[in-house]
Amino acid sequence: MPVGRALLVLKPRYIGDAVLSLPLLDCLLAAFDSVSICASEALRPIFRDRSCGWLSPPEPGLAAVLRWRRLVAREGFHAAFLANRSFRSALQVRLAGVPVRIGHRTEARGTLLTVAVPYSSIRPEVECLLDLARACGLECSTASPVLPRLEEPDGKLRVQPGARHPWKRPPWSVLGEALSRLRIADSELELVGGPAEVESCRSFARQFCPGASIVAGKTDLDGIRGVLSSSRAFVAGDTGLVHLAAAMGVPTLAFLSPRLAPKWGWHEPTNVTLTSEASADEAAEALQRILDATY
Repeated sequence: MPVGRALLVLKPRYIGDAVLSLPLLDCLLAAFDSVSICASEALRPIFRDRSCGWLSPPEPGLAAVLRWRRLVAREGFHAAFLANRSFRSALQVRLAGVPVRIGHRTEARGTLLTVAVPYSSIRPEVECLLDLARACGLECSTASPVLPRLEEPDGKLRVQPGARHPWKRPPWSVLGEALSRLRIADSELELVGGPAEVESCRSFARQFCPGASIVAGKTDLDGIRGVLSSSRAFVAGDTGLVHLAAAMGVPTLAFLSPRLAPKWGWHEPTNVTLTSEASADEAAEALQRILDATY
């Protein structure tokens, strides 16, 4: 089947999901004549090092969906790989007339797919995405996402105290105790995040590191990629930025819920994943490990 043009459909705006799709994208790029990505324009900086086309997802409303259908039909895609597990994404690709549609059997959308792949809630997400290519006979070896590191390390430990949802944040008291035990100077810290996380950064700084600089909300995704790239190490909760940093080879410490850690965590030599129930002793040991990691 690896001939012609392929479309990779992602969740429109999720940084972490986009980063974890990179091994699948690389597999498709090696197999097809060309590959295009369907995702929000905001995610484009993640893929600027890959040679692929780009389609924005359709806006809400029937008229927008019909316009998108005509656009996709003109592109003449032979196959669509749906990393987006929603029913809507499968319906849109089906309406666009893409002949081969490969996706996970989720949200009762199996009849909309030509190849429906079982989805595991416990296997690593990268492996689940690679299953889409393997189901079509493509040979994809297990691999972690890789992005080039754009800047030389500047010695800063960068921390993302906030997250989209409160339960995704790192445990503040545990992290604050770990920073204190390792005697990390405020001048060595920089707090990062999106525009909605500025207040979280300020609150964390008031409690644990009043002299730390705050750059949350001051850069777009392209800019934050450069900031993370220059980090000595990066600490966060269950956020897309921890995937972005790890893919660039930045030593990371991530705090994830016990249920999600095996599936979404990074377990490379320089990437540590702890559960959100970790103790201060465990956090301090993990933090020291990533600070000691070589570049």
